[in-house]
Amino acid sequence: MTTLTDRLKQGKDARKKCSRSSQAALGNVDRDPIPLIKASSEGRVKSLVELRYGRMLVSPFTFNRGNCAI
Repeated sequence: MTTLTDRLKQGKDARKKCSRSSQAALGNVDRDPIPLIKASSEGRVKSLVELRYGRMLVSPFTFNRGNCAI
């Protein structure tokens, strides 16, 4: 079992390998989701695409579940 002091030291050692500022770039993605959604709908039955979009509007969870391309 590790002590609190050991865990704090491990965290500081890990931060030297991967700084907090370098992790900020992970979430910065410049892409427009609309063309990705339209591209993922190509070749699908139109009435089902409309149903899919309606279900994606319910919540952020259903949006992400309905369109994994983003």
